[in-house]
Amino acid sequence: MSRQLQATANWPERAAGVHWCVATLAKQLHVSVSTLERFFHEAMKQCPREWINAERMRRARELLCDHSSVKETAMLLCYQSQHSFSLAFKKYHGYPPCGRLKKIQDGGVQAAKQTPE
Repeated sequence: MSRQLQATANWPERAAGVHWCVATLAKQLHVSVSTLERFFHEAMKQCPREWINAERMRRARELLCDHSSVKETAMLLCYQSQHSFSLAFKKYHGYPPCGRLKKIQDGGVQAAKQTPE
């Protein structure tokens, strides 16, 4: 495995720096996408796309907890639109990002699943 990949310690910053794109990340590291995928499977037990998605959602949760708006969060995480961010957030967490904001504003620590009205 590439020594450069093994020596890389700042994966979250690198992923954000290439706008959360696996192909661009591989290119920046001077390896092929398949080499990056093999490295991730061996080192992190998941594919790079899964890891990037989880990291992006972790950052989204942090930003929302720090009172960033949904629109600001979508922009900072390089989503094409607020709507595409909201769909991705809901798919990953099971509730929309505005539900997270409501729980934060109400003083709750964790967002509960939305109940139909």
